[in-house]
Amino acid sequence: MSWRKWEPLGGQIIGPPAAIAFKSPFLDVFARGIDNQLWQKAWRKDRWVEWHRPDGENFLLDSSPTVASTGNDLQVYARGTDGQLWAKVWIDRQGWRRWEPMGGQIIGAPTAISFKNIFMDVFARGIDNQLWQKAWRKDRWVEWHRPDGENFVLDSSPVVASTGNDLQVYARGTDGQLWAKVWVDRRGWRSWQPLGGQIIGAPTALFIVSFKNQLFDVFARGTDNQLWQKAWRTNHWVEWHRPDGENFALDSSPAVASTGNDYQVYARGTDGQLWRKVWVDPPPLKEFTTLFTLHADSVFAGVQTYAGGFPGSLIMAGEIKAINIPVQIEPYTVSFLKPGFSSTDLNNENAWITVGSGSSLTGENLKLFLDPQRKQVAARAASSKQIATQLLLTVTYTSRDEILF
Repeated sequence: MSWRKWEPLGGQIIGPPAAIAFKSPFLDVFARGIDNQLWQKAWRKDRWVEWHRPDGENFLLDSSPTVASTGNDLQVYARGTDGQLWAKVWIDRQGWRRWEPMGGQIIGAPTAISFKNIFMDVFARGIDNQLWQKAWRKDRWVEWHRPDGENFVLDSSPVVASTGNDLQVYARGTDGQLWAKVWVDRRGWRSWQPLGGQIIGAPTALFIVSFKNQLFDVFARGTDNQLWQKAWRTNHWVEWHRPDGENFALDSSPAVASTGNDYQVYARGTDGQLWRKVWVDPPPLKEFTTLFTLHADSVFAGVQTYAGGFPGSLIMAGEIKAINIPVQIEPYTVSFLKPGFSSTDLNNENAWITVGSGSSLTGENLKLFLDPQRKQVAARAASSKQIATQLLLTVTYTSRDEILF
C-alpha cells in the first residue's frame, strides 16, 4: 500500500476539478477551462482520452463543476453566471443534453451524490453562507431547502460522501478547520461537529470497499498548500497527516475518485494544469503450491548435487512458506546447502543440512538453508541406485498471483 508520485495530466483549468469512476474502470475528470467552458478528460480501457469539450454547447461556468451518477448517466452541476445552479446530463446511448437551470442562489461550486443509486442530492453554500440542499425523489426535484434548522456559517463550498446509509457533508468553518454534518437513515441530521486541521477551500471525501477493507478518507489542501488526509478506520478518526513525504504545491482544492481498490486524487498545480496522485491497495496474498525442479549440477564422491534458483518474480512479489521433500525420491539421502555457503563448499560437511524424505521445511527450519537474499537452493542426494538427473521438491509460497516456475 503506497502512494505514487504526482503526475501531470495536461490542460489549463480554473479551480478544482471533479472526478468520478463511471462504470469502473472508466474514469471521467471534469474541470472549468480558462475559457470558462466545461472540459472533460476520460480514461477508457488503457489510456487517457485527451481534454475535450463534451459537446458544442457554449455555456459559461461561474464555478468549478461537480459530477455524480445514478448508474447509467453522468450529471454535471455548476454555478452559472446568474448565480443559480445549472445541470448538464449525459445518458448512456443518448449522449449529452443541454444545460438546464435548477434555481437557487449559491456561492462557489455545488456538490452532488447519488444516494442508493436512486436518489440524487445536491448541496451548496447559499448566499447566506448556510448549507442548502436540493433533492431528487422518485420522479421530481424537491425544492431548495435548509436540511435542518441549525445555523452554521460555511467558509467554503461543501462536499458530500456516503457509506451507504448516510450522507456526510464536510466543509471548512470560519475557524479554518474541517467540520462535518451527518444524516443517518431513519435518524435524521446530526449537528455540525469539528474535525480539526487547518485547511484552504473545500475538502473532498470518499468511501471505498477495497478487498476486505472498508476505507473512508477526507482530503484537503492545507495552509502549506500540501495535500493532507484524515482517515476513518474501524471506529475512530486517524489524525490529519500528509499521505507521504512528497512536496507538491496545490493551486486548488483536491478532488478524489476510485475505481475500486485505489484513491485517485486530482488537483490543479501551480502551472495551471491537472495533476494526479494515486494510492493503490494491493490485493491480499494467496497461497500456492507447485513443483520445483533442481537440476543435476555436479558429481563428487558418488554423490549427485543439484542446484536451482527461484524465479525472480517470486523474489520480488512472494514469500516462500514451505518446501516439501516428496516420499517418491526415496531411497535418496537429501541434504541442502546452508545460506552463506557456495559451490566451493560442496566438500564441507558443515555446509549441509540433511532432511529426511517426506518431511516439510517451514518456519525456522526453512531459514536454515534458504538464503533470503538470493532465494536459491542447492541440494545433494546419495543412493546405491542410479542417480536421478533432477530432484523434485514441492514448494508452497504466498503471492498475489500464481508465479510460473
